[in-house]
Amino acid sequence: MDQLEEKSIFNLELAEDTKTNLRGLTQWLNISAIVGFISLGVTILSAIYTLINASKYGTTGTSSLFSTFISGGISLWINLTLYNAAKSINTGIANEDQGVFGYGLSRLATYFKIIGIIAIILLIIFALALLIVAVAGVAGGFR
Repeated sequence: MDQLEEKSIFNLELAEDTKTNLRGLTQWLNISAIVGFISLGVTILSAIYTLINASKYGTTGTSSLFSTFISGGISLWINLTLYNAAKSINTGIANEDQGVFGYGLSRLATYFKIIGIIAIILLIIFALALLIVAVAGVAGGFR
């Protein structure tokens, strides 16, 4: 009896309009992921171009390569997470598989957590930069 109650509590049944809305959501998630992959490709091509031109001027371009590697890795991770979320949600809806659907939603939640953490880090960096500029401006005014 306990198993039947547990199954009925966690059994998710979606109405057709909800399924349609979620399918539309997964299409936009796929588009966003594809745009991210294209952006990553352009970034890599730009880094290669920069490295080629840097060698012409006698510089190594190591910092450009390092920053491209780090940002490319983060971008790849974010876009793969988004793509996997869209794919799993869509598959879960099509096959009416609660496990796959739930996995897709957890991947989507992970995507938003990553974006949130990156946003917080960037806000802290910008706030510190603003503070440094303000302190330097005030210190320069007392000369």
